[in-house]
Amino acid sequence: MSLKKENEKIEEYEKQLALVRDEIKKYEKPEEENEQIKNLKKLEADMIEVINLTRDLIKYKKQNELENDENKELERSGEVAPDIHEHIKESNKFIGRTCSLNYENKMVYGLIENVVIHNNIEQLLIHIFETNDRIMIPPNYVQLNEVLNESALKENNQFQALYKKDG
Repeated sequence: MSLKKENEKIEEYEKQLALVRDEIKKYEKPEEENEQIKNLKKLEADMIEVINLTRDLIKYKKQNELENDENKELERSGEVAPDIHEHIKESNKFIGRTCSLNYENKMVYGLIENVVIHNNIEQLLIHIFETNDRIMIPPNYVQLNEVLNESALKENNQFQALYKKDG
C-alpha cells in the first residue's frame, strides 16, 4: 500500500471521527450518560487509535525505506551498520520512570519496567499501578512524568505524590 493511500485513509478516518463526534454532541446530556453515549465515546477512542496506528505505519514505512537505503549505501562503501545496542542504551534511561498513558479509555499511571525491541519496533513494558497489568506499548503513546530533584524542593512549591496503591 502506498503512502498516498495511507494518507487518504487517515483523511477518511478523520472525516468519520468528525461524524462520530457530531453524534456524541447530539446525545450528550450532562446529567445522564446513557449506553449509546458510552458506545459512541468508545468508538471515538477506537477511531483515534486507528488514526494513530495508521500514522505510525506511515512513519514506520518511511523509516524502513530510509534505513534500507542507508544500509545499502553502507554495504557499498564497506562500512558496518550502526549497532542497535547504542539505541537500546539510550532507551534504557526510561526504565524505572513513572509515566501516564491512556489505557482502556482512561488516563492511568504506570512504571516503565523494560524496553524491548521486536522486529525493529521499540516497545515499553509498563506496569499499570491501578490494575497491576503489564502491557507493551510504543513509547510515543506514553508521557513521562517529571523527575523530582532537590533543587525543586523550595518553600511554597507544590508537588503531587504518586503511590503504587493509589494507581
